[in-house]
Amino acid sequence: MAPSSGPRLDGAQLASIAVESVLYGVFVVLFVDSLLVLIERRRKRKDKATVLLFLTGFTLFSCMTAHWAIDLSRAFDAFIFSQDGAGPTSSQQTPADMFYSNVAAQTYVATSGLYVVIKATGDAFMASL
Repeated sequence: MAPSSGPRLDGAQLASIAVESVLYGVFVVLFVDSLLVLIERRRKRKDKATVLLFLTGFTLFSCMTAHWAIDLSRAFDAFIFSQDGAGPTSSQQTPADMFYSNVAAQTYVATSGLYVVIKATGDAFMASL
């Protein structure tokens, strides 16, 4: 079998978890700052928009935290726990490649589902404005 000319799946996943971790850190800082602003705004005036912003922000934060945690867990499973000392198989796939190729895994389905919830929550919030 000829080697593929594109990027390897395990390398792409490793790069994506690094970028996702940095962006998640930025999101946490922005979420905490927005909570402080919303709490102060709620003290000054009680309006429906503040509650909607808080609920949307909390839902997004919860889902993004779960998504990041599952992705990090999958990275450990792929690069540490699935490595049994074997090198690439006859199909030139590493154990991490084989792990990430399994789209029927519960963790893959969970991250995909969380992604849908995150997008739907953001879209629903924008549609309600």
